[in-house]
Amino acid sequence: MSENNEKDEAEILSFDENENSTTPTEKAFEEIDVENMSENLEGENPETQSSEVGENEVSELDQLKAEVAEKSDLLLRAAAEIENVRKRGRRDAEEARKFGSTGLLNDLLGIVDNLNRAVEAAELSEESSSLLSGVKMVTGELDAILEKYQCKKIVSLGQPFDPNLHEAIQMQPSEEFAANLVSLEARTGYQYHDRVLRTAQVFVSTGSP
Repeated sequence: MSENNEKDEAEILSFDENENSTTPTEKAFEEIDVENMSENLEGENPETQSSEVGENEVSELDQLKAEVAEKSDLLLRAAAEIENVRKRGRRDAEEARKFGSTGLLNDLLGIVDNLNRAVEAAELSEESSSLLSGVKMVTGELDAILEKYQCKKIVSLGQPFDPNLHEAIQMQPSEEFAANLVSLEARTGYQYHDRVLRTAQVFVSTGSP
């Protein structure tokens, strides 16, 4: 009986040792897992990650602000350009409306010139008094129509010579007009609104002979 008991105890001890023992492979896995866990813990530093996230957010915010400022500048430039185009369009339309009859008036001025010549010729003839009165009446009507549409004669005789209004065709001495004054008007000039439609052809005095 004692031998059997001793044998049973030996077997139990042997079983406990085998149960608690680990193989070399299992030990290796345990070591690897511990090392990996320690490396992961060392790499995941909360302060470092928080700093990197904060820097990224600041960088993205600065970039967005720069993009917004650039887009705002482009919008302002585009709005200014559109307003300039509108102003030019309104100005061009106003000038087209205001000076749209320039060609017609230029043609009419030729007729006025011919009528004025007819009046001058009729005044030299004693036999054309009735014709003279009729031509003067037509000339007066034409002058009234021209003034109605803001086409007025340029007053030149006795005025200082102005190259913007006058075209000098000859310089001559004059006892009546001082130097640099218009002494004779060869062709009447006209002004359409504030624009010279046709310059006056004039003689300019050089003063007393």
